[in-house]
Amino acid sequence: MTTTIELKHADQGSGEPTFVLIHGLCCDHSDWQPQLDSLSSSHRVITPTLRGHGGDGSDSATLSMENLASDVVALMRAKGVTNAVVAGHSMGTRVVHEVRHQAPELVKGIILVDGSDSAFGDLDTAIAGFETATADSKLKPWLQGLFEIMFYGDEFTTLRDACVKRALSMPDENLRSLYTNMMTWDATKGDTIMRAVDVPTLVIQSTTRGEDGIRRALKQNEMGHYPDIVKSRNANAEFALLAGHGHFTGLEAPEWTNDAIVSWAKKNGLG
Repeated sequence: MTTTIELKHADQGSGEPTFVLIHGLCCDHSDWQPQLDSLSSSHRVITPTLRGHGGDGSDSATLSMENLASDVVALMRAKGVTNAVVAGHSMGTRVVHEVRHQAPELVKGIILVDGSDSAFGDLDTAIAGFETATADSKLKPWLQGLFEIMFYGDEFTTLRDACVKRALSMPDENLRSLYTNMMTWDATKGDTIMRAVDVPTLVIQSTTRGEDGIRRALKQNEMGHYPDIVKSRNANAEFALLAGHGHFTGLEAPEWTNDAIVSWAKKNGLG
């Protein structure tokens, strides 16, 4: 791992445990604003913007899931956090697992929001498919399509357009590095690290992806691919499933998401 960097972040509220909320690929800490506003009424909440995001100038060669997590761990230690619930959205679910792996003494619970397995058990095929889909000048059109299909329904058009615009501002080399490293983590480390989790775990899921990579909303009473993976690896996992919504669960259904987090935290002595 490389030297850690100081992350841009919000730090609001007081009360234990501290909630550390980690965003997804091509996103930033503002995706957690509804949870920051709600949870900070009774807890300290920290929302960092990860290395390589927000125009911080990070070298693309440093954008591994391990380095993203080590920055978060360094931020937690610098702020004196010793009792944390760490939540991650999308790519951030890998960072959450790495934070728990690197600093288990700091993490008392984890929350995984609409995660996925981007390698589907075959890293070489996944990387080859990504390289073919993004060759020449196809990277940004691929990214735009990836984000546009995360939203369903006219009511989220403004949110979709804002998220797409932000994603397209990511430097090409950062995007390639992050996505490749995410697939690599899924295929080479995900199983072992996820099986080692021994703290309360909440999986919040609203979409699923098939092996073709296409994302769709969960159907009523459907669990989906990622929750099935977590269930097979983590005996401590509990599930909150939301049908008929897109990938940005915490922004599309903030009250439902906040209630799911608070109920789970109280049930497990974390609230």
